[in-house]
Amino acid sequence: MRDHINILQLRASPFLGSPEKMIVGRIKSISGNSKTYYMGVFDEQDDRENDFIIELRRLKAPAFKLHPSVFRLYNTIELLMKIIRTHKIHLICSNDYKSNFVAFILGKICKIPIVSVFHGRTGKDLKVRLYEKIDSVILKSFDAVIAVCDHAKELLKKNSVHAELIHTIPNAVDIDTLSGTWDKDIPVRKEFNLHEKDRLIVFIGRLSVEKGLIYLLQASLIISKEIDNVKIILLGDGSYRKKIEGFIQEYGLSENVLLTGYRKDVHRFFDAMNFLVLPSLTEGMPVVILEAFAAGKAVVASRVGGIPEIVSHGINGLLVEPGNVEQLADAMCRMVNDDEMTRQMGINGLKMVRKKYSFPVQVINYNRVYLVVMENYFNKRN
Repeated sequence: MRDHINILQLRASPFLGSPEKMIVGRIKSISGNSKTYYMGVFDEQDDRENDFIIELRRLKAPAFKLHPSVFRLYNTIELLMKIIRTHKIHLICSNDYKSNFVAFILGKICKIPIVSVFHGRTGKDLKVRLYEKIDSVILKSFDAVIAVCDHAKELLKKNSVHAELIHTIPNAVDIDTLSGTWDKDIPVRKEFNLHEKDRLIVFIGRLSVEKGLIYLLQASLIISKEIDNVKIILLGDGSYRKKIEGFIQEYGLSENVLLTGYRKDVHRFFDAMNFLVLPSLTEGMPVVILEAFAAGKAVVASRVGGIPEIVSHGINGLLVEPGNVEQLADAMCRMVNDDEMTRQMGINGLKMVRKKYSFPVQVINYNRVYLVVMENYFNKRN
């Protein structure tokens, strides 16, 4: 087996989201290791600089910007083939349906093994559902697929990916980055003119239909009638924003629900919040929950996807059925009304991520899969 392995990572990325944070965390953790990650990024950011690419450059990681259009596919394949030859790439690891398709082609042409990281499905619109169906067919031909949680593994099996090809490696979190105090310069509470007694609930993620935000807004109507010092911040942007703004205006929630849009300083909100809320209708293993735990914060979340694998009801958070407005409102009210319970749940969450969800542990597990895949692939060829 080779002393050093060069791995080409591929990701279609509009920003520094959860999958991107996983890649960045692994790059930091393999410093001085026997692996080198070369990063190909399909830049899907149209109106501003791509924070994922900025972070890769800050880390001095070998990164290549790729055109996202399917009409430039030939040029993209040609460029990546040159990168594979020049840097003697031994394995490709792709991270979404677009990069899976490109990895599939490159694997066949360049005769190197291909691995995919599977986070789950969103099915947010007809186009995405079509792409996801095509992706399910392509994944059957990969040398291995890494599922980020048991729920994702079961979904792969339902899509006829052979069980022996699936390896479950959970997401991780940079605990040291999120366990400090971040409210510096202008504190979040001061920025949003919040009173000392205000209870701050924060949602972090895409403003899209599968995140269940309409149910959060409906729950906020119930909460606002019972408790007068609760503020909810929706941190993020997306296709659902106009509908959310319309709901807030129609029901007079502008004093209770605040929209920040896209923010680069997400970490400061972990320090300021009382707890995180994630009312999703579908999820893999949300990194934002691990980040909340790393900051010592409790979570109210839907019982979907891989969430119950990390949120233990009554221990480090509260679980509710997806789309159940009454349960969601009740759980949030319980958190707001019991500071000691909420604080202890946050402590329990921090203990859990320290033990199970660090990047050094994740890197060891990824390396094990890469080595097995390469050994099996080249043994078959010989």
